[in-house]
Amino acid sequence: LKLQFLYFIGSMNVLRRHATAFTKYRWTVRLCHTISKDVMNSVVKVYATVCAPNYLIPWSKKIQQSSTGSGFVIDRKRRLLMTNAHVILDSVLVEVRKEGSGDKYVAKVVYTGVECDMALLTVHDNEFWEGLTGLDLYTHHKSLSDTKKPDVRDVVEAIKSFDGVPDIQESVRVVGYPVGGDQVSVTSGVVSRVDTQPYVICVHTHLIAIQIDAAINAGNSGGPAVSNDKVIGVSFQSLTHADNISYIIPVPVIAHFLRQYYALHGKRQRKQAARDPSCLPTYTDRSYHPGFCSFGCYVQDPLNEHLRKYMGLSKKQTGILIKKVVAHAASEGVMRDNDVLLSIDGMQVANDGTVKFGSRRVRFDHVMHMKEYLSTSKVRVLRNKKEITLKMQSKVMPSLVLSHNCNPYMKQKPKYHTFGGLVFTPLTVPYLKEWGQDWYSLAPTHLLQLTLTGRPAKDLCEVVVLAQMLPHQVNQGYQSGDFVHHVVESLNDKKVQSLRHLTQMLADLPNDGYARFEMKAFGTHQSIILRVGEARAANREVLDVFSIPKISFL
Repeated sequence: LKLQFLYFIGSMNVLRRHATAFTKYRWTVRLCHTISKDVMNSVVKVYATVCAPNYLIPWSKKIQQSSTGSGFVIDRKRRLLMTNAHVILDSVLVEVRKEGSGDKYVAKVVYTGVECDMALLTVHDNEFWEGLTGLDLYTHHKSLSDTKKPDVRDVVEAIKSFDGVPDIQESVRVVGYPVGGDQVSVTSGVVSRVDTQPYVICVHTHLIAIQIDAAINAGNSGGPAVSNDKVIGVSFQSLTHADNISYIIPVPVIAHFLRQYYALHGKRQRKQAARDPSCLPTYTDRSYHPGFCSFGCYVQDPLNEHLRKYMGLSKKQTGILIKKVVAHAASEGVMRDNDVLLSIDGMQVANDGTVKFGSRRVRFDHVMHMKEYLSTSKVRVLRNKKEITLKMQSKVMPSLVLSHNCNPYMKQKPKYHTFGGLVFTPLTVPYLKEWGQDWYSLAPTHLLQLTLTGRPAKDLCEVVVLAQMLPHQVNQGYQSGDFVHHVVESLNDKKVQSLRHLTQMLADLPNDGYARFEMKAFGTHQSIILRVGEARAANREVLDVFSIPKISFL
């Protein structure tokens, strides 16, 4: 009986210890997952009225639509709200509503970065800002963490390429206004992975993103993902055919976006003449983020032992093989074809093309993506089996096919020129998206190939396509289906460099001459020949019949 009693007492002590530990565990979890009232109040619902351009009929607009998203106060001092670019893209009216309020306030878009899917809004009404506080960005800098409320501008200046990224399995809460209700919603999860991912809004962009298992649904876009009341990312996309795989934009990308805005904020805006995309100094524009710097080269992972020996790599050396340097890129004139990139600013590049990122690894491109425009980097390469150190200036590589219209060249409006019922326009990704959500498989193959592999050159900075052939007596006999969406290669044996170049060449032709357009698609060539005087005379009738406001918009 004594032994049984001692066993009973011992069992009770074990249960008591387990109960105490369980109580502490529950209390710890509750503290970890509690979001402060200030954070909840700083998240707003964004209402956007969208009227997008029709790129196939570039002088017209599509049917007006309404959408909602989320946003949050990122800089209370300068009255800035942050949201996703895809929430407010092509909007004609943006409104925001605070949590617990029944009033909507008109907001203005002040800065847009499509490549990183972020945008800044401001509200001029003083009443809106009452009771709101700016959310803090997550950072590893102890000096900033010790400061009671550091200025956002100082915080983003201190954040570098690998700062502010949470550890794997760290808890995260997603705050926003998803579909299914009108009040603020909170979902929880953990950080699953940190890796380079394609940003769906921009076909050319692959930046680091944080994968989480917290639910991100339609309407969550633009809302903050927080840990311990600090922003570790911005909700922006999720996989549609998978369970609980969502992505947030990490702090280094947010900081890069904000640094560019602060660098230009308050300065006098330069007046820039309209130029072709290949020579646009977009880094000086105050309305649009210029994009991210890149090496601008095609690479190959030297994983094969024979390849490494052939290139002269020792067992201790690792790097990535440069196969082709692209024109106008940062690496042009610095690196050469068949160089082996060994390190960037002292960070060793592995044979799989990655660099160390804390306890993880990411693609080497991330180092260049986070560089400021015209900043200097030291790269170490193996050239002809000898190691050399080179200096390289960071640049944003121009695209032959623009990914979006949020830039100083297009200013969110499609460009076009009409001539004898022919409607010419630049090839852009928004043009291809007119084929629907599956545009990457439904759009014409020759246009998709130019989008993915085309690069600007001295005599080609923009691809011009025939968007429409509006029927008129002057173009009778040319079947629209045989020419529409074809690339305009030349006019009277002169290569077409851009839409503006084509427009100027047409203006210089005499009325008694001919305009001979050479068209190309799917490897086939066809010609359209029109009498210049008759085509110009037909322009007025075409404009009246199809309600086109003017001959061209450049």
